Amino acid sequence: RGEADPKRVYVIGGSNGGMMTQRLACEATNRIAAAAAIVASIPVAISAACKPSRPLPILMMNGTADPLVPFEGGQVAGNRGAVIPVMETVDFWRRHDGCANNPELSQMPDRDPADGMRTDIFAWRRCSADSEAVFFRMNGAGHGLPGRSQSKAAIAEQLGGKSSNDFDSSEEAWKFVRRFSLKE
Repeated sequence: RGEADPKRVYVIGGSNGGMMTQRLACEATNRIAAAAAIVASIPVAISAACKPSRPLPILMMNGTADPLVPFEGGQVAGNRGAVIPVMETVDFWRRHDGCANNPELSQMPDRDPADGMRTDIFAWRRCSADSEAVFFRMNGAGHGLPGRSQSKAAIAEQLGGKSSNDFDSSEEAWKFVRRFSLKE
């Protein structure tokens, strides 16, 4: 109806939604300006068929101690299929986006030292077609979305391990994707 800008369609999802985000990035690349997948990896079932039609700016955030979507790949908890290792997924997007393997390395400020988490940021910014691939490796973090309210954090920790309180995943995802638009 002309109410949305078709050049600024973004896909952001966490957990199962992050896997769907990656599937859409594989299959509907020509309609998406940028994507962010949080606590998710590419499912094995779609990994071989993933052939994006163009470079796609993508942000990924994963905890190294995720008991639900294993960082090293394998079965997702609850027999929900299997995923490829997170670093293979990051490398897939980096290579697909035409990024050399020389990321800018930085670390998220430690805003909450009590959470025991530190997040390393790997950013490939000079890629094909002005694309980027960015990965937040949340060391020691589980399956929770970073920046959740304290009341929800206790429940999330019981289900999927500790979360980082150093940043808000929704804010970081929006900050990343909003910079991109589809080219003519």
